[in-house]
Amino acid sequence: MILKSSYHLILLLLCLVPPLGISFQKTPPISFHRRTITSTAITTTLSSSHFQPYFSFPLDPWQTLSGSSILSRHNIIVTAPKGAGKTVIAEMALHASFSEYKNNFSNDNDTDNDGCVAIYTTPLKALSNQKFSDLRNLFSKKNVGLLTGDISINRSAKILVMTTEVYRNLCWNEGYSNTSNSFLFTVRNVILDEFHYMGQPDRGGVWEE
Repeated sequence: MILKSSYHLILLLLCLVPPLGISFQKTPPISFHRRTITSTAITTTLSSSHFQPYFSFPLDPWQTLSGSSILSRHNIIVTAPKGAGKTVIAEMALHASFSEYKNNFSNDNDTDNDGCVAIYTTPLKALSNQKFSDLRNLFSKKNVGLLTGDISINRSAKILVMTTEVYRNLCWNEGYSNTSNSFLFTVRNVILDEFHYMGQPDRGGVWEE
């Protein structure tokens, strides 16, 4: 049901060993669930020119390809070993959402109530707190909020960090509504970090829901 929403999902999975059927290479393995992109070379070049200025290091080809999928508004599943750079993909999605917001409302005098443009979820409160701190350094304090159930900081921010349970409950409360008064109506991208938690018997149900 979530995949039918107006926003797009970026799923980040930790892969401790190379996925079956993919040999380990210098470039981390990555899998995409997406429709065919017309002229991949063009969109990849666009991705590189769009996202590279945000990073102080050169992007790997698999990260650039991920960026082209984000710009093409596709749902993405990223599978890579620990430390390979999955967080870069999440930051790309946030930059894309925030850039679109600024382009659409740069001349609008009243942007405080335009709504959230991106959601970043983690499975643990401690991880959400850390990501909240990291993203505030990237996008400024006024643009990043935190929702962990017992803590609510800057709920009206453009980028909201939350636990996966909070996001699940938010979807339930919204009823997967695409109406303009829906909290999720303005959201462009949702990042589900640590998606491999779906395999845990006591936590996996949250991701399935």
